[in-house]
Amino acid sequence: MKRRLLMVAFLLTALLAGCSQPAAVETAAQATLPQPSAALPPPTRTPLPPTATPTALPPTFTPTLTPTLTPAPTLTATPLPTATPVPLNPSAFRLMVMLENGAINWMTSDGQLEANMAGPVPPYASPAYHAGKKKLAAIGMGEIGQAVFVGGADGSGMKLVFEYPMNAQIYYEQAMNLQWSADGRYLTIEAVEVNANQMGLPMLHILSAQGAVIDIYKFAVQARWSPQGHEIAYVAPVAQNQFGVVVQSMDTGKRQVLPRPEMQPNDACDRPAWRPDGKALLMVCHIGTERNLYLTSADAEVATLLGASKATTADWSPDGQLIAFTDGSSLFIMDASGANIRQIATSSKIESLKWSPDGRQIAFLARVAGWSLLVVEPNGNGLKKLAGDLASPSDAGTAVFSWIPPLEQP
Repeated sequence: MKRRLLMVAFLLTALLAGCSQPAAVETAAQATLPQPSAALPPPTRTPLPPTATPTALPPTFTPTLTPTLTPAPTLTATPLPTATPVPLNPSAFRLMVMLENGAINWMTSDGQLEANMAGPVPPYASPAYHAGKKKLAAIGMGEIGQAVFVGGADGSGMKLVFEYPMNAQIYYEQAMNLQWSADGRYLTIEAVEVNANQMGLPMLHILSAQGAVIDIYKFAVQARWSPQGHEIAYVAPVAQNQFGVVVQSMDTGKRQVLPRPEMQPNDACDRPAWRPDGKALLMVCHIGTERNLYLTSADAEVATLLGASKATTADWSPDGQLIAFTDGSSLFIMDASGANIRQIATSSKIESLKWSPDGRQIAFLARVAGWSLLVVEPNGNGLKKLAGDLASPSDAGTAVFSWIPPLEQP
């Protein structure tokens, strides 16, 4: 499966090439679309005619480090934990990690291996865990192509619930970004639909928890569920040769393009990240040669520049008071207003940062003798490598690790 994903990664390098480095990129063939309005018409449901016409995509940007920030600690590698798995502690936070061979493990927040996932032989990709439903979903290979499997919290009883259809005219590759909605009612998965002319078209499928297709959005990538589970944000064409963040209500079907800075052709805003209250989002906007972090919402008149220069991805603290972000080689933290930026870690390459549910640690992927998982405290203390030999973000469909809340409240 890893080989299949690497083959199709080439199809994705065009989309948002300047909009999502160094994190794994998703590719889209853009269509010539009308200027956006305050409310867009509902998306076209299947079947969708292959009418996409590829257009030029944003250029690649080279990140640079702001010289006025405080020095960062040097990463210190520690061996991969080899402790014998023990029964899960239901009251503890843990991390679900995907190894290079596709195996999925759980470990404690201090790096002790707690349990191996049960279930079929790997490889899997993009594992998604829902604590409330106590279910694990993952991407695997079905009878004819890439598919979604759902099983128990420990990975047992994994059953195929959805498989991409394939025929002589259309097939699907690079399935990725599998996610549960917060309420556990829906799953989303993205893939590239390839037609007989070898033209790739990004497709976002919204599934029921049982795998039934609810809707399909073409040209949509980087889907993110709101914390309440009633809305979904994704990146899509919003004007001719421009990408922006769109929010859709699952209750009403209403679509809205969120406010963004003034843009020229080939500019884009991407990497949406919901604030914990679900009322605003962060997004990385590429305007000309500049790349900065903005705050936007459905109620805002304009997007607010936060000034996180060269940001590639960001995440909110659980209380919404702080923001962590990376420029691809260093990890920073700042106030929610964009003030008081300080550097807390650095490496040759950093991706996929995520706050712990209690706000005490930030986990991130870094290049330390291959992909490794590290954690650091918001003040820059406690930097520690938890595990190595992890899958690369591109091979794993972007999801290599996740924070898992307690199985039961103490």
